[in-house]
Amino acid sequence: MGKLVATAAIIFAVSSIILLSLAHQNDYLLISGSESCILPAKNFSVSFIHSVELSKEVDFFYVQNGEIYLYKTLVRSAGWGLPSTENFTTTDEGFEYAIKRRIGVLRISTNPLNHYSLGVDGKSISLDKFGSSLEIKVVRISPLVAALQRWC
Repeated sequence: MGKLVATAAIIFAVSSIILLSLAHQNDYLLISGSESCILPAKNFSVSFIHSVELSKEVDFFYVQNGEIYLYKTLVRSAGWGLPSTENFTTTDEGFEYAIKRRIGVLRISTNPLNHYSLGVDGKSISLDKFGSSLEIKVVRISPLVAALQRWC
């Protein structure tokens, strides 16, 4: 009888820990296309070669309350297909546009010629491996479920 009570207590403790860890949820970025992966929801950037200007553009994003927001864009020139109605300043890197726009889900149509990449925590992730169409969005899941996902 003593072993049965001890076993029941262990099962109860383990199941309580699992339920508590499933109840606590964090925000993660989910990159999905032909394959998918997750990473912690942090500030990130997406850089690419602009198809008209043929120069590098970098868009900067932050995550707040489960949403993605664009807050800055850096471009080398201010020509066709680039923002002209936003506040901008000139820097050593070109033009810096100050933008605050809720994006929600970031949808990107990639092309190998554009060299799309996502930058986070000093790390660069090529977006070409996700196929010609991908989405970046915030998902709220428990750390236990996140541990079972494919990480970028």
